[in-house]
Amino acid sequence: MGGQTLDQLDPPAWGEPATRTSLVDRCYALRRKPIDEFTPGDLRVMIGQKISLEWLVPLAIELLEEDPFTAGDFYDGDLLVAVLRTQSDLATTNPKLLRRIEAVAPPALADHTTDKHVKAAINEFNA
Repeated sequence: MGGQTLDQLDPPAWGEPATRTSLVDRCYALRRKPIDEFTPGDLRVMIGQKISLEWLVPLAIELLEEDPFTAGDFYDGDLLVAVLRTQSDLATTNPKLLRRIEAVAPPALADHTTDKHVKAAINEFNA
């Protein structure tokens, strides 16, 4: 995957957006960015928009396995929240990834300093 973009890995390429907002522009730009250059914030944005999950959730999980509180621009653990919210998408398409997410969530929930948004997402995920 080295140097490949989502436009290459997950065709068809998107071209130019029909509607212009800062979020739409960022997502379109990220489709053309090599995924090995994605920051936690880039992953959070794309996963939060449920774009190319099969390619991006595994990258996010690698970061979260090292640190469940990896920050993706907003607060510690916001990347985990974005990943947890993919549960319904992954339940049928990739149960193996779901199990990896399940392994990351409990340590984050047990930490007394965990942000309330992270705790709520974990509890929702476990419900």
